[in-house]
Amino acid sequence: MEGADSLFMGAKKSGTKDKILDLLKKQQKLSVNELSRQLHITEMGVRKHLDVLEKDGFVQVEESRQPIGRPVQLFSLTDKAESCFQRIMNA
Repeated sequence: MEGADSLFMGAKKSGTKDKILDLLKKQQKLSVNELSRQLHITEMGVRKHLDVLEKDGFVQVEESRQPIGRPVQLFSLTDKAESCFQRIMNA
């Protein structure tokens, strides 16, 4: 399994976790459903990647209440992830 910082090391970002991080960087907050549609993978596949990213401290989750139904979980980058992006941009 990749180390947490290795997600940001390669110039060529082709892994699903890297794509998730890039999408969250560009779009701030996304749901599992939105990530699934943009990545063309199942919601379960997205959740597995998000679980690893959350455990490694790169993403955080918050619940957004809806008028009807269950709250939607929205994922965003943590300060740790933002600082990794910043470090790459300054390299």
